[in-house]
Amino acid sequence: MEAFWNEKYQMLIGIELFFIGFTLLSAYKIWNYVKTPYHCAIVLKKFYSKADLEYEVRGEKFEYVQFENSILQKAVCMLDSKNWLIINGILYAKKYMTNFKYMFMGNTNTIWITYYGGKGLILPFSDGDLSGDRGKEVKQVLQRAMEKFQ
Repeated sequence: MEAFWNEKYQMLIGIELFFIGFTLLSAYKIWNYVKTPYHCAIVLKKFYSKADLEYEVRGEKFEYVQFENSILQKAVCMLDSKNWLIINGILYAKKYMTNFKYMFMGNTNTIWITYYGGKGLILPFSDGDLSGDRGKEVKQVLQRAMEKFQ
């Protein structure tokens, strides 16, 4: 009987150690995420320090991009300036963007941005259905935004 209790306690201790280890590993990743400045600047925090990014954005005048389609106006919040683009709260530096593609696959709307060095980033764009004419309008707006920069 005593051997049964010893095995039971050993198994419980093993399970507790597993969960403690899992919690510690998760807490480390969460802590790194929390202490990261500017979650809206996913790639840019690799190029800029917090002070540099604040300095670069300081003089910019952002204009709200008006879409012709009423569904797009509700689904996408886009701001454009001379050197920067904000899409649904995420900041993009036009000078680092070499290419971008708007993709609609099923119910998923994503934007693929290629940065210098060939590294790419896929980000969610909108939850709404942006297929057909709406997708074409988004592509045109993104192309105009990049043409203004170049």
